[in-house]
Amino acid sequence: MQKKNHKLIFGAAVVLFLLTLWDNTYMSYLKDLIVFLHESCHALATILTGGSVEAIVLQGHESGFVQARTGFFSLSFVIVVSAGYIGTTFLGSVFLQQGFARKNSQLLLCLLGLVLISLAFLYTEKSSLAFRIATIWACIFFLFSLSGKEIANVAVIFLGTMLCLYSIYDLADFTRNMQATDAGILADYITKLSLFAGKATVLDKKQLAYAIAIFWTLINFRILYAAFTHSFVDSRTESLPAGLDEMKRNVEKGNVTPEIAEWFFKNGLDLDGKPLNGDYMSTKFHGQSQRKENI
Repeated sequence: MQKKNHKLIFGAAVVLFLLTLWDNTYMSYLKDLIVFLHESCHALATILTGGSVEAIVLQGHESGFVQARTGFFSLSFVIVVSAGYIGTTFLGSVFLQQGFARKNSQLLLCLLGLVLISLAFLYTEKSSLAFRIATIWACIFFLFSLSGKEIANVAVIFLGTMLCLYSIYDLADFTRNMQATDAGILADYITKLSLFAGKATVLDKKQLAYAIAIFWTLINFRILYAAFTHSFVDSRTESLPAGLDEMKRNVEKGNVTPEIAEWFFKNGLDLDGKPLNGDYMSTKFHGQSQRKENI
């Protein structure tokens, strides 16, 4: 419980810190990184669906675009356009979960740095804003990954929180110029495709764009909810010893409540009612004394 509270307090402090500095000039460098990652999700989705990327461009003022040729199967364009909003939210949720779990943070930062460097040299002009943002942040991530596990964990949590916050902030685009957003672009594509096929859409282009935006928003909030659940709520299973992986997995999947799992554990039984072996039993008493100290 104490560890869970520490996570919540630290998470809230990171959110408050980022929101306080949201309009600060220096935050623009971090926002440009998030925009580059958004465009990178489009680019990677293009490649994975059989298309080709020509350029990734940042225009400043938190805007950018990807010049690409999408794949030839029917859903490739839909997947590529959807990858921007959904991809950055998913990336943020992964970073949050791994950061608070204190796992793989150094590896994540190193991999992200490699991806940024690769995309910068392959798809941006060397004198462009996109190239500078990608290469500078890649170097920063490499530095963090080599600075020890604790620093890497904090960096991953900060980046994950920023990605998730920006995915919510991005929703404001839908209330301004809808036609210029990814949802507007996808609605235009679907409308033209329907007309080409000789079919009329139920909604007009603007209504379709709002429907797409709402659908993406629901997906994003579902991803954010999962990230919150795994980062904070599921930390209740940390009171169980690390060796009882099966019991922890059942609690996390919702197959059994933490209270029932604790009852079986305290009585020296696994979830099938079989006695735990000697190693587990010795761990049990250690775990109980630890919990008493933390309360």
